[in-house]
Amino acid sequence: FRQVHEQAPRRVSVSSPGLPSASHEPIVAEVGAAQDVLVIGRDLTDNLPQATQVAADGVMSQEFAADSFDAIVCCDALEQVREPRRLLERIRGWLRPDGRLVAQVPNVRHHRHVGALLHGSWREHFAAEAEPLRLFTRRELEKLLFRSGFDAEHCRCLPGDGYEQWEAAGRPGSVQTGALGVAGLDRSEAEEFYAESLLATARPIQRRDYGLTSIVILTHNQLSYTRLCLE
Repeated sequence: FRQVHEQAPRRVSVSSPGLPSASHEPIVAEVGAAQDVLVIGRDLTDNLPQATQVAADGVMSQEFAADSFDAIVCCDALEQVREPRRLLERIRGWLRPDGRLVAQVPNVRHHRHVGALLHGSWREHFAAEAEPLRLFTRRELEKLLFRSGFDAEHCRCLPGDGYEQWEAAGRPGSVQTGALGVAGLDRSEAEEFYAESLLATARPIQRRDYGLTSIVILTHNQLSYTRLCLE
């Protein structure tokens, strides 16, 4: 793994132990050579030992100065807060203008979850202590980032159950597993059904202030109301 920090920042409430460190290699690669790193959610101490670590359930009470970090990692965090957009808007203020957000979330479109819905057994695929409050597909994650003031550089699928077999079959535009069968898909859409999680990288953007916008709807025989709108 690359060096991501030269001096250890202060450490705050740490989340519970996470997955094996090897599964976080894509996150570490996205962080790259960032010097000041904040990790929200899953404990990545083994991978980013000198990053500031904050538990997802305590991040909304944290206060950091503006432009404090080169990179902020949300690992299994956005789905664990009630208002992920509000969290991202706070994160945007903590990031430096050229900083980077790295977000990993479980992919609710994985065929295991869709198949469970068909059988009426949705909850069995989530651990009781990690059951998400929010659910994301790739499209929903991209929309959330945009609405929160981020430009998504990419949002890629991390392989899950069935991904290797799908690749070995030539990456077809179809899904067939158990009771679930879907055909006529774009390859990128089919890939999402075999992705365990989604990994997005985004940069903060400056929002343009368009000022006040008025919409005037003309109505039949309601001239007085139309005048009020124009005045």
